[in-house]
Amino acid sequence: MPRGCIVAVAELTHCFRLNEMAETWARKCGYEGRLPRHEAGFGDFTAGRHGFLFSLVRALPEPIPCRGALGLWEVPAEIAARMDELLGLERATVLG
Repeated sequence: MPRGCIVAVAELTHCFRLNEMAETWARKCGYEGRLPRHEAGFGDFTAGRHGFLFSLVRALPEPIPCRGALGLWEVPAEIAARMDELLGLERATVLG
């Protein structure tokens, strides 16, 4: 698996606060009363944290090297331009 690279782009569809051990998140995703096994190992889903839903996920044809950061961050313009080029877009607003 590539590391230190952007491998896909997606649209941020929804952001919400987690509560009661992610029950709200699970309900919104169709997993009433349970956190899906494939998600449970990928983070801290305790009350008071935030969850994100993404749509329109598109894999890039090749990874683009990029140093990330914790939290949401703005992708440098030259990297965003390369992403647009690979996806055949004229321009995009991109957050990491």
